[in-house]
Amino acid sequence: MKGNYTFCDLTPTTPKVDLNSGTIAGTILFSCSMGIKENELVEVKIYPNPSNGNLHVNVLASSELKISITDISGKLLLEQHLSNNNSEINLNYANGIYFLKIIDLQSGNFKTEKLIIQK
Repeated sequence: MKGNYTFCDLTPTTPKVDLNSGTIAGTILFSCSMGIKENELVEVKIYPNPSNGNLHVNVLASSELKISITDISGKLLLEQHLSNNNSEINLNYANGIYFLKIIDLQSGNFKTEKLIIQK
């Protein structure tokens, strides 16, 4: 057998593939998990969106979160830890589209949302 092959071999520990000669003996059962696991982020409400610059963040569970806001070029404008369940963030940015990223510092899960500033 010639060629390059990639697979996940979940057969018992008895080798079924001779890697030196490239021959396969017996039956090979393999299974690969393809896909992306959904991030399970603590429920967070961010409002209003579009915003006039005053943004409310309501965390519905006790968790340590960090919020960051970037502009459309990727420039980091704000990075802040959320210390309580209800926070108000005053944004003094020009009208436009921004990206708001919320990171759960305990699990590493994150969520990114589009934020529109419209004064």
